[in-house]
Amino acid sequence: MSLTKHIGMVVLALLIALPLSAQTTLSGMVRDESGKALGNVMVRAYNQHKKLKRYTQTNRQGEFRLATTAHDSISSITLHDEAIQAGTGE
Repeated sequence: MSLTKHIGMVVLALLIALPLSAQTTLSGMVRDESGKALGNVMVRAYNQHKKLKRYTQTNRQGEFRLATTAHDSISSITLHDEAIQAGTGE
C-alpha cells in the first residue's frame, strides 16, 4: 500500500472518530430528602443562555442519562415533577 493511501486511511479514521469522542453522557440519580429514589421526574439541561438543550425522565429507580455533545455547553440542570390536571372539556 502506498504511503499516500495509508495516510488517507488514517485521516479518514480520525475524522470518523472525532464526532464520537465529542459525545458524552451526563447521568445521575434523583432522590428526595429521605434518600428515596424518585421516578418519573423530568430532568432538563440548559445552556448559559437558559435555552433548553436536552431533557429526559428518570426511570423507576430515579436514574437518568442525558446524551450530550461538547457543543451543548450545559450550565444548569433542573428537576420538575409537578403534575397538572387537565380539564375534561365539559
